[in-house]
Order: sequence, then C-alpha cells, then structure tokens
Amino acid sequence: MKIFLSRLFLALLLGAGIGVERQIKQRSAGLITNALVALGACMFILVSEIVAGKGNYDNLRVVAQIVTGVGFLGAGVIMRDGFTIHGLNTAATIWCSAAVGSLCGFGLYAEAAIAAGAVVTAHLTLKPVADFFDRKSAKPQKTIGFSLSIVVNRVNEMKTKTEIVDMISRHNCFNLQKISSSQHAAPDFSEVKIEVKTAATNDQTIKNFIIELSKIEYIKELSSTLITKKTEH
Repeated sequence: MKIFLSRLFLALLLGAGIGVERQIKQRSAGLITNALVALGACMFILVSEIVAGKGNYDNLRVVAQIVTGVGFLGAGVIMRDGFTIHGLNTAATIWCSAAVGSLCGFGLYAEAAIAAGAVVTAHLTLKPVADFFDRKSAKPQKTIGFSLSIVVNRVNEMKTKTEIVDMISRHNCFNLQKISSSQHAAPDFSEVKIEVKTAATNDQTIKNFIIELSKIEYIKELSSTLITKKTEH
C-alpha cells in the first residue's frame, strides 16, 4: 500500500507541475487536467501490476491503450478558429503527462521527474525560440476577403441564407464572418449583406464562387466587393 500511494502521489505532483505552466497561460487543459491525466495513467499501470503481476506483457498492452486513449483526449482540446488551429501544444502536453504518469506507475521515480522537467523546460525555453524563427521567416501576408450584397424576396430570405451558408461551408478556403439583412427599397424584398474571409491565393477562386452563388434561383440582384489587405510582420 505504501508503494501504491507513493507512486500515485508522485504522478499527481508531477502532472500538476506540468499543468502549472499551461494554467498560467490560461490554456484549456491546465493544472487539474494534466494532474488527472498523469494520475489516471499511473492508476492503469498499477492495476495491471496488481492484477496481472510484474513481468507480464499485459503491462505493455496497458501502456499502448493509455497512449491511444489520451490521444482522443488531446484531440478534444484542439480547436479551429477560421484558418488557425489552437491547442496542439496543450494536446501534446497532455500526452506527455500520461507518459510521466506511466513512469510513476512502474516505479521509475527518477525517470518520471526528469521527463516532467523536460516537458516544462520545453515549454519555457522552446516557445521563445520558435517565436524568433517565426519572426525571421515570416513574409508579408495578403489577407483577402469579400462582401456580398444580395437582394432577395422576403418570402425566400431564410432559404437563401441557408443555401449561402451551406455553400460557404463546403469551401474549405472560405470563412463566414458576418451575415445580416435589412429592408430593401423595393417592396417585399430584403437586402442580405455577407462578409467572408478567405485563404484563397488568387482572385479567380472568389470570382468562381460568386458565379456559383449567383445561380441560386431566389436571388434577384447580387453585387460583390473584393477586400485585399497586406499584413506586415
């Protein structure tokens, strides 16, 4: 029981140590999450040792299942915001916490402490290095967007909006920013305004999309404005 408790305590302590850095930076998986991941991984190893006995290959199979299971947990913190992916570092940290917990479960205290220290060191030292290289290699980027003004019969307004949103979502390079509607000068008609950002590298992609959009049967009038902006680093 003493060995059981000492391994669990160390896993909890080292997992929390890894999570402190994530908590300070207010990431989605912080101190508690990393502590629990390390603790859980340690528990699975201890269960396999207690039930199957030491020296049994079941321990290695448990480790393989921990790697797979934590992979799914890490995927839950990865989010897409437009064209940007967030959470990759946090997901990798959760994976490392599981490895530290597994080391604790096997009673490899020194190795677990070294591994936890390596994870924290990587976060504290490599981030500034990565930012430095990003600044050195970054080139001015061109952000392209476009706005649409669509005149549609008020009766078919919702159908038109739904179809437009579906069309935008089917194009990976487009990101809907805003959609609104107002009363048009003509009776029984509405003016729908749409703002879209795109990662398209040329204007022709946008033009082709607008042509495709103009084929919607409910649209009476359609006008577009291209927005190009250079962002210096």
